[in-house]
Amino acid sequence: MSKTLYSVYRYIVLGLFLIINIWLFLLSIFSTSRLTSDASEHTYYTGDHAWLHIIILVVLIAAVFYLVRN
Repeated sequence: MSKTLYSVYRYIVLGLFLIINIWLFLLSIFSTSRLTSDASEHTYYTGDHAWLHIIILVVLIAAVFYLVRN
């Protein structure tokens, strides 16, 4: 396989991977999924505390940067 074709495939796969991961990350911040307890097992997405998740994420990133620098 040529290097150009390999490079194109590589960037397509990387792009799809990033899009899917960003979508799942945003979905996990803004909603929580809940299953019904009956036999139908429908999934409902309910609102979540987005600001709390964002604050915790920022604090964790700051802590990691602090620990890496020291």
